[in-house]
Amino acid sequence: MEKALAGIDSLVAFVNTSGIRGRGTLIHISRSVAVFEVYNPFSLIQMSEVLQEISVMRGERVIYRGRGVVTSIVSTGLMVIVSVTLIDSWSALNHLEPGPALSEEFGKFISDWESGLNISDGYQLAVNKFSNFLAETSRWIEEAETAIIGDINAHPEKAARFRESIEKVVTEKLSQLLYLFQDEAARVPEEDSMIYKAFARREIHPYLLCAPFVWRTFYKPLGYAGDYEMVNMLLQESQTTGSTTYARIFHELTSSVAACIAHRNRVTIMERTLGEEAERVNDEQRVFTALTVACGPAVEIQRFIRRNPLSSQSALHLMDFNEETLEYVKLRTAEAVEESGNKPALKFIQKSIDDLLKDIHLESEGFLPSYDMIYCAGLFDYFPDNVCRNLLELYYRWVRPGGLLLTTNVHPNNPERYLMEHLLEWYLIYRNEEELLSLAPKGSEGEVFADDTGVNVFLTIRKPL
Repeated sequence: MEKALAGIDSLVAFVNTSGIRGRGTLIHISRSVAVFEVYNPFSLIQMSEVLQEISVMRGERVIYRGRGVVTSIVSTGLMVIVSVTLIDSWSALNHLEPGPALSEEFGKFISDWESGLNISDGYQLAVNKFSNFLAETSRWIEEAETAIIGDINAHPEKAARFRESIEKVVTEKLSQLLYLFQDEAARVPEEDSMIYKAFARREIHPYLLCAPFVWRTFYKPLGYAGDYEMVNMLLQESQTTGSTTYARIFHELTSSVAACIAHRNRVTIMERTLGEEAERVNDEQRVFTALTVACGPAVEIQRFIRRNPLSSQSALHLMDFNEETLEYVKLRTAEAVEESGNKPALKFIQKSIDDLLKDIHLESEGFLPSYDMIYCAGLFDYFPDNVCRNLLELYYRWVRPGGLLLTTNVHPNNPERYLMEHLLEWYLIYRNEEELLSLAPKGSEGEVFADDTGVNVFLTIRKPL
């Protein structure tokens, strides 16, 4: 489908993950991608979000109705240009009748099909090697599992030994194939990427979606990437690991790449920082107050409660826009309190980023900073610079003199970037140290550092006394 006419004849309506309805002007549309412009001084859309109830209209006719995953956000001041991968069937065919219009539509289908054949030999070879390895490995493991173990649920210890016996060999070969795939994916021109991604998913997904981590990242059941259960899988805290040995092996492998290790490092650093700040405030004989924004499963809070007695002298506020996430966190933090005997004052706040950004424009006179530490980990991976700057300005207003702000971002050198984009429909906004530091509020002094993998970058800002 060719470029649509701009203006009132070409509109896009949608609902974001927070349930907020938005509307934009269509700029371009094809069978797999829609690009549209949205006016909003706040933040309606984030990267890798699944937009619901998308309606693309030409005049009075709806040509697409379904869902789409946000793959790009470009801010141009008050306007935001959004690219979305369309993931449901088209509505246009419902309105066609036999005749010239039907012939034209079928001609466009043939054109799209032919463009799908223009995939580089190197990429095809990498995908075919990858899918062939997965297919043969799946068959071999299934046969061996049946012959040696039988029911893995009935013999868990034997199943674990079986998995350990073959996992190293599988990992070594898979690493080679992933390197080959990502090297070829990095060469793909951006304008052709959707064709390549569709080919890779068609060939590889049948053998990978049985791994719970892969399934959850691709389908995003809560409507966005990085939901609490996805993070639990990254941290190896989830009880969901797969129903077969093959599924469990590939769940473990895909959730143990460098980006996942960096996420585990992130939680360790945040837990340590919570302890350091609690000790600083305890020396002042005060209650330590901390706010975590977009808290997710808040594993660092759970660990802080379980391991640090100073958590009993703490007031911990956990904010997230998703109700299911907050209910989960309430349950897990309650377990941590009961098992450790440490009893912080816990408060759970349901608030969207859009709501937070509106707070920036509230009258600040007479407002008393109330937090010793404010942090958000992972949030900036999904929002453009203007949103992140506004959030940091808000946090800086909320933190006490002497208090600490901490935020993180994934570095552009993420070695799994193309695996995430081509196979998992998982897109991030990457920033290096300088780019993350540039988001700090004017007049503040920020410091940046990376974790041991170099994949996660941290920005800390100490507010002067």
